[in-house]
Amino acid sequence: MISIDILEIIKNLPSLLQYYAPGACFLFFLQLGFTKKIVGLSFHIASCVISFITISFIITCRNVFSFPTSLKNTPTINAFLGIVISIILGLIVGIALQSKYVYNLFVNIFHLTLNANTFDDVIDFKNGSNLKVNMKEKDYYFVGIFEVYDNINSGWLGIHSYMKIDKNTHETIESYDGMKNRKLIIRFSDIDTIEVLNKVNS
Repeated sequence: MISIDILEIIKNLPSLLQYYAPGACFLFFLQLGFTKKIVGLSFHIASCVISFITISFIITCRNVFSFPTSLKNTPTINAFLGIVISIILGLIVGIALQSKYVYNLFVNIFHLTLNANTFDDVIDFKNGSNLKVNMKEKDYYFVGIFEVYDNINSGWLGIHSYMKIDKNTHETIESYDGMKNRKLIIRFSDIDTIEVLNKVNS
């Protein structure tokens, strides 16, 4: 009985996937450039809804336009078309949402961004940001160029071409300015504040 049920599921897998896979692909490629993600049950529900809309659109187009004979009206072909359309639309919408115009629109109207934390909103990932990293309970701070970071709540911050400067005298203790291959990794839990300086045209 169990083996029969499994075979039945496998047989109907294309029919099931066409109402999930296109939406999942759309959301995956849409969210590539953002740290704020749709996850868990919300992701699965949204995938089903988007897939249903996509497949309905394809079926409507089949009734209006004539498709090539190679693209038969089958669940497998419809799922494939839905995935291709969803990937293309996901990339287009994702790129559009990352534009400065759309970013400013979200900030001015909805007072929110599509990033999970403020750090991603202020860092210039393209041109690089100059950072002043003030350390907790230390008599020095670091100045350097942003390199990378991992999990702002419990991860690490990487900078390069950095200098270690005395907090009281502002004299340079160590300097690796201009040395891109010289990198420093700092735990976020050891950081007091971070001052960010971006280029004017960033």
